[in-house]
Amino acid sequence: MKYTFLILVAFIGLTSCSDAKKDKFLLAKNQVGLVNANTQVHEIDALFESDSVVRMNLEDRFRTQVQDLEIYNTEGEKLMVLEPRKEKDSTANFKQVQVVHANFKTEKGLGPDSTFKDIYENYEIGKIQNTFMSVLISIEGIDAFVSINKKQLPEQLRTGSEIEIRASQIPDDAKIQHFWMNFTLDEEK
Repeated sequence: MKYTFLILVAFIGLTSCSDAKKDKFLLAKNQVGLVNANTQVHEIDALFESDSVVRMNLEDRFRTQVQDLEIYNTEGEKLMVLEPRKEKDSTANFKQVQVVHANFKTEKGLGPDSTFKDIYENYEIGKIQNTFMSVLISIEGIDAFVSINKKQLPEQLRTGSEIEIRASQIPDDAKIQHFWMNFTLDEEK
């Protein structure tokens, strides 16, 4: 009986460790790993106590103070960039997270190192926006959007931003350049 109990405890411990590791890198609606829509700026240091939190004090092109937080793991690899809703407010939540590290994945395997095929095979594509250098694609269900460099598109679609680009024109193997998750607070719904 004692032996069976020890095996059960070991199994539960292993299962919860793998779940914790999975949650640490899970992308879902209003969640990027340990950060969710209700996480406040002042909580980040505790959530990433073994990692490095870098506060970026920058002015954007409109002379607005931007205070993004960059998170780096112990190997010095950038994990994510968090954008607070309000500047200089430690109780502010985050409105958007740029997901950088390849360990972050949705339950369906979509992450920053995925391809366009991974998007359309697993998610509904929202709006496709043509910009000067890239194509922005919104992903329904997880409230995310990605950019794909236009150098990966057929030549006739690479110049100008006035051409409408359809999903069928984007190659399956086009790699995601940037990956963002939007956070929506309950009162915004």
